[in-house]
Amino acid sequence: VLSLITAAGALSGQLLGRDWLAPISVAVVFGMLVVTKAFGYAEVVLMARKGSSFAASLFEPADLGRTLVRERSVRLQGTRQWETVWQTLTEFAEAEGLCKVHMDLNVPWLEEGFHGTWQRSKMPDRHDCWNTGMPIHVSQRMAGRIDIVGPAGVGQALPTLAKFLELVEDLIPQIELLV
Repeated sequence: VLSLITAAGALSGQLLGRDWLAPISVAVVFGMLVVTKAFGYAEVVLMARKGSSFAASLFEPADLGRTLVRERSVRLQGTRQWETVWQTLTEFAEAEGLCKVHMDLNVPWLEEGFHGTWQRSKMPDRHDCWNTGMPIHVSQRMAGRIDIVGPAGVGQALPTLAKFLELVEDLIPQIELLV
């Protein structure tokens, strides 16, 4: 059916001398796939959220940047409640004064995917930060990754990393229950 729509668009464009009909038919087919969530829906949602976040950053007052945080999360696939894990991570980031937290879970054998980013609007320069990442394994399979970025203050990194490792150890059983 989808091939027929694009073929009809191409043929009618040629016969009527309207070249714009062919790309319109392709856009209609792509739109149908996205709207029915058969293909590309998660990617379009992710792009829309990144675009809206970028647009919002253009209109943000410069003096509020130090206190504001930007958070976006999107369920790419599946129905499991990854938001509870994500909320725990963002609360930790806020409490520990982190600059950024990123969680990317991809569990294709269960058709599950979740992507979340939390960051302060005003990030320090790269050389004024430390960063680390932690792979998430469930049932001896790679399920995702959590990355954090913190300010490079004297004596801050090691206690925060120790708390982060504790948090991840506490989250693993919760993640295993979701999987």
